[in-house]
Amino acid sequence: MTIGQRIAQLRKERGMSQEELGEAMGVSRQAISKWESDAALPEVEKLIALSRLFSIPVGQLLGVEEPPPERETGAGDGEDGAPGDQADRAAHLAEEVLRRYVAARPAPAPRRRWPWVAAAVLVLFAAAQVESSIRTLQSQLGNLQSQVSRVDANQSSVNSQIQSITRQVEQSLASQASRLVNSELRMEQLDLQAGTAELSVQVTPKSAQEGESMALTVTGGEDSWSWPLEPAADGLTRRAEFTLPLVDGLRYYVTFQADGERQTEELTGVEEFSDLAENTSLILNGESGGGWSYSEEAGGIVFTGYEAHVMHFAKMLWTAEDPPQVESCTLQIRRGDRVWKTLEMECTDRWEDGSQFALVLSGLTVPCGEDETVELTAVARDNYGRTASLELGGVSPDGSLSAPASPAGG
Repeated sequence: MTIGQRIAQLRKERGMSQEELGEAMGVSRQAISKWESDAALPEVEKLIALSRLFSIPVGQLLGVEEPPPERETGAGDGEDGAPGDQADRAAHLAEEVLRRYVAARPAPAPRRRWPWVAAAVLVLFAAAQVESSIRTLQSQLGNLQSQVSRVDANQSSVNSQIQSITRQVEQSLASQASRLVNSELRMEQLDLQAGTAELSVQVTPKSAQEGESMALTVTGGEDSWSWPLEPAADGLTRRAEFTLPLVDGLRYYVTFQADGERQTEELTGVEEFSDLAENTSLILNGESGGGWSYSEEAGGIVFTGYEAHVMHFAKMLWTAEDPPQVESCTLQIRRGDRVWKTLEMECTDRWEDGSQFALVLSGLTVPCGEDETVELTAVARDNYGRTASLELGGVSPDGSLSAPASPAGG
């Protein structure tokens, strides 16, 4: 008998229609019809729900477990499918085997210990049956868990595909709604000394209206700039060259104006031009650590071989005429918000667009109270007059260290 046939039989035994069973399972009547005709297999959670509705084990519903023999329920019987119920069924089976075995033997001699042997065999046989049933249930549970894992993996894959399709649809809709065939934004010249960038933009509208004017508007914070987009040689493409300060949070718009009507469209795919300051900034990275201790006699922290290392590199998305180089790097020793001492760090290595500095603090005593923290900060200045700082951490009289250094820009 197939799974579908069992479902149909159990449904009919309970006097339920396909529609009533579908309502109980939260599915349509057509789904029940497919189950019963073996055109579709119920999902794992639906199999469990069916077993509960029909009050039979899932294994019996799937046909991998025989139904238990009918008997009267007495005190102490386990629930259907539980180890207690399985032990009871195993005991009945063992009793039947022993009954047939005794019937085939001649009458026992007086005072034989056959009842004790029979009881021992019965117990051992029942225990073996229970253990076998438990192993079977564990195997079935493992199979169900594997099926659930496969379903989860398939669901994750489906979700990923849905997200990808959604993005494609959104991009397609945006492209259809756009009045532009294409747009291009380029960096023409970067002037780090002046802190400006000269850019050019080129856009091609899908169609041109007579008397229509176009302009580029750039916003950044509370500031905004605007330039007309002039027709190129082909008469359709529009171009503009403009200069912007190196600031972050920039957004670029094209404005269409004709017959008193005005439409504005934001340029997409220009994320690298949104943060001009960040994308041309001076980046520092470094670490510090070594020997130090608190001296009550000296009344402060004594550094003994404490090393600080700083490396710089330029986060450049565009090429400048002269690559930025750190000309000097100092180590500030601070107590609270006040700089106690500033020390020059030594350049230990230099390459085309970066350098490294180091300093060893040895025999230096920084006066401080027992509840103060001495902080170390590296400050670098490049050949364009720009500065960047990096917190290297700090030390406390109680022996604790502050957070390690993390990259910083300026």
